[in-house]
Amino acid sequence: MSESDTRDVPQSPNFVEGACYVRQELHDQFGGQRQYGISTRADYPVVFLFTSDAGDEYGYDDHFEDDHFVYSGEGRVGDMTMERGNEAIRDHREHGDELHLFEETDERGVVRYLGQFEYVDHFWERAEDVKGNVRDAVRFELERV
Repeated sequence: MSESDTRDVPQSPNFVEGACYVRQELHDQFGGQRQYGISTRADYPVVFLFTSDAGDEYGYDDHFEDDHFVYSGEGRVGDMTMERGNEAIRDHREHGDELHLFEETDERGVVRYLGQFEYVDHFWERAEDVKGNVRDAVRFELERV
């Protein structure tokens, strides 16, 4: 399937791995923050995670490592903290939320579904923020469900 062959967003989070979706339509259907890498919903049990190579310029380093996906926490300036989206990832099982991972494609506004994951662990490391200042950054280890 090419990126331009996007699928309709399902009524429930029953996405097809490898399929492409229009991000705006995901948010139209499920809500959540449209501009964030970690998108949460108060009234729907999902957390959407978006990754992109463009995140490198913000100090994010998302990548597969063996059978885990290492996902950078949110926060572009200063030390990251374990609140908001970062807390939502860490505590998703406790809250009954599913983690769904998408990656941006070369086609503007289109994301590819990488699958459902769950939190395994997290670690802190020193990394630059968008201003070039070194800060504490959280990285999550996620495992495919």
